[in-house]
Amino acid sequence: MQLEKQEDFYLVGQLSNKKQAVLDKILNTPDKKLQGYGKRIQEAATYRGKKSVDITLMNAQIKPMLMSLVTKRFFIGDKPGLGKTVMSAASYANYQYNMLKRGQTPKKIIVVTTSAHVTGFSNEWSSYGINLLPLLDGSVKIERALKNTDLTEYDGIIINWDGLKTNGFLDYYLRNSDEYGYAVLDETSTLTSNKSQTYKVVDNLINKYNGGIERVIFLNGSSFEKNIFDFYYQFQVLHPKLIPNKKFLEDNYVIRGGKPVNLMKLGNAGNRQKQVMKRYLGDIIDYKNQEELREKLKYFYMARSKRDYSDDLPEYVYVLHGVEMSPKQRREFKKTKSVTALNSPKTSDEKAKLTVATAPKLAEILEFVDKVADDRPLLYVYNKESQKTIYNELKKKGYKVAILNGEVTGEEKTNIIDKFNSYKLDVIVFNITRALNIPTSDRIIFYDIPTMPETTNQIKGRIDRNNYEDTKLYDFFCYLDSQEMKNIIELAYFREKHGNAFTGQEDFTYHKIVDQLSHIYGKQVMDEISEKVEEDIDFFDTDEWEEIIDGIM
Repeated sequence: MQLEKQEDFYLVGQLSNKKQAVLDKILNTPDKKLQGYGKRIQEAATYRGKKSVDITLMNAQIKPMLMSLVTKRFFIGDKPGLGKTVMSAASYANYQYNMLKRGQTPKKIIVVTTSAHVTGFSNEWSSYGINLLPLLDGSVKIERALKNTDLTEYDGIIINWDGLKTNGFLDYYLRNSDEYGYAVLDETSTLTSNKSQTYKVVDNLINKYNGGIERVIFLNGSSFEKNIFDFYYQFQVLHPKLIPNKKFLEDNYVIRGGKPVNLMKLGNAGNRQKQVMKRYLGDIIDYKNQEELREKLKYFYMARSKRDYSDDLPEYVYVLHGVEMSPKQRREFKKTKSVTALNSPKTSDEKAKLTVATAPKLAEILEFVDKVADDRPLLYVYNKESQKTIYNELKKKGYKVAILNGEVTGEEKTNIIDKFNSYKLDVIVFNITRALNIPTSDRIIFYDIPTMPETTNQIKGRIDRNNYEDTKLYDFFCYLDSQEMKNIIELAYFREKHGNAFTGQEDFTYHKIVDQLSHIYGKQVMDEISEKVEEDIDFFDTDEWEEIIDGIM
């Protein structure tokens, strides 16, 4: 594709030509040449008279820090476990550092994250010399915390998504919005629909009330989760009108099925004749030009996988364990086509029981745990009733086991993780996909296989956060000839394939699982299925960077 003018191709928002040139230089600089900025968190803390732990940013973590200072609105979409929390802290620290060096007062920050992550996020930033006041629980407690705290001792506040909608927070913010000019929003999949109250509140805070918040960073390792419009709605909040409209995405990147219909539209001012356009109004059946969209967004969006951080990675082992259904399961499956009924029979029949005798997958997993006990496995089990059954079966076998799900309080969760990481537990049965760090386990066993690749990546990250040395193993137990197997194939050839193309990330978990089906069904069968579904730039030194920033901030 021949590009005549950069401004005709890239989505640049309000970026000046000078800012675009700076961003191009950052993007095209080899990571190793950025090492001079690796201590920026500590440098910023020292400059402000604060203390920080000794931390050196990885080379790949420096680019988002530099780019966010230029763009003011930036999206970090790196895979789970690559340090988005530390990158956002570095971005804010770098902003503080540059503002103070220019003789200006940095604005305070609002951080929004999930309830389970508020305390951990706050503690991590505190270790970098950035103090955030955690706002937890309901409106009354939030109001009380704000009223009884000397906020001059804090750089900002951290709150969960639901807390944003409370009167306790909103009353405070509307009175003090002038103090805030920076926001970090974590797990922004919350903003993939514009119908929710949360979406409207966040949009008002960031873009409307009192002129909005000048600098905003989004963090989300699942930026492409369901479809391309996940991008659209998140960017409608992060950078309104950067992506012109949904039609822009439909016309350039979406392929729909269904019968074609003819739509009429008027021509432009010079041509008032009606024009006939052919449109397909069915479901999305494919995408096109994915890399082009990623390139268009390159000044505002960066999404990477672990391979972008290191060429020397430990081995990641993905194993598919095919399980034959029992005759009774096969008969029931023909009626319902329900994976949930297979894995958690009580969901469709209250009298049904999940037992070793009735569920071959359960029996095989229990045997498998005995073989891999030294890896201290975690078992991903979605349904709570099934969790209890597997918990009890493991207890019978003598394992010290715990359950982590939505019914566990924050304090209980912390206690369970601490006990496991101190080797007082052998196994955890869980369905929590975020805000868990369990580095002492080397294996996750999937009793249930998520139908979203991004969910699987979140789960994998529970044992693989900031890990560049230890081999991690992932076992997927799947009923053969079931909808569960069909889901894996469709996910590999559609959602995972297109998600990788849109984000630029290399993650082929489902592809690697599907490849193993060749050993079961034969290579020819799987080949037929796959057919059907299917310049270095010298970077400026630190002094030059500071001069450029003085000119564009």
